[in-house]
Amino acid sequence: MSRRSTTRRYDWSEVSPGVAVVETVADLDSAEVEALPPLARVIDVDALNELLRGAGTTDPGGIVVSFRYHGCDVTVTSSGSLKIEQ
Repeated sequence: MSRRSTTRRYDWSEVSPGVAVVETVADLDSAEVEALPPLARVIDVDALNELLRGAGTTDPGGIVVSFRYHGCDVTVTSSGSLKIEQ
């Protein structure tokens, strides 16, 4: 069984990381956003949004957060990169 993945770029001042994660997982899974479990069951969404938005895109090391959600490996960075592997 091969893994499916997608990588997207975002401007965290325009879309929150939490919303981006749920929408991208839904797209990859061909599901409606409403059909997915709340992201808050696996991560503190407010903390995720604040951490990644607060770091900005100029930090050369950046912040990387990885976690599992709805059977997917999620990696999101303060520079606006979001990678989902299913």
